Amino acid sequence: MTPEERLFKAVETGALASAGGGAVPAGSGGRAGPEVWVQWFQKLASAQPVRRLNQGLILLLVLVTSYLIYDVISTPRQLARELAAGRVVRTEPPELAAAPAAQAALDEFLETVRQRDVFHAPGTKTATGTTAGGAAAPLPASLTEGLRLVGIAWGPKPEAMIDDQKAKQTHFLTEGQRIRSLTVEKITQERVTLKAENGERVTL
Repeated sequence: MTPEERLFKAVETGALASAGGGAVPAGSGGRAGPEVWVQWFQKLASAQPVRRLNQGLILLLVLVTSYLIYDVISTPRQLARELAAGRVVRTEPPELAAAPAAQAALDEFLETVRQRDVFHAPGTKTATGTTAGGAAAPLPASLTEGLRLVGIAWGPKPEAMIDDQKAKQTHFLTEGQRIRSLTVEKITQERVTLKAENGERVTL
């Protein structure tokens, strides 16, 4: 008989003795029935205090909970330290990364619109007292003083908007109409040519 068989035999005999008051029932052939095995396992379980098992489970639960709390608290701090050390690069979504450039372009466009004359294309200049040919116009300064081209409404019949700052009036003029002693000779998309009575011309 092997040692394992002897051990099993001793356990079986002890279980039978406990169940039957130390005697094995006749006709059993030295083998225990199912009810004997149930009683044996119940006694074996009662030998291990349930209180110790509960204490072990409570201790395990406390350890797991403590680890989870530590992980939740320490993860943001660790991430902040790595960000400060430059080991982690913050990546923004493409739409957020492109937002500053788009905002800058929008601001530039709005500034251009604010500076642009409503009735005139960019590049409009006020009266300079020069002729269309670029030579100095021999006109009295008072004749063109205070005249400012505000804008041009371009269309089949262009209309110039000229502000007379001395008279504090704004005139809407087409070709052939007069302002002071000057006649609107020609209106282009960017400039207005005025003609004096002596034939001299000035461009606004």
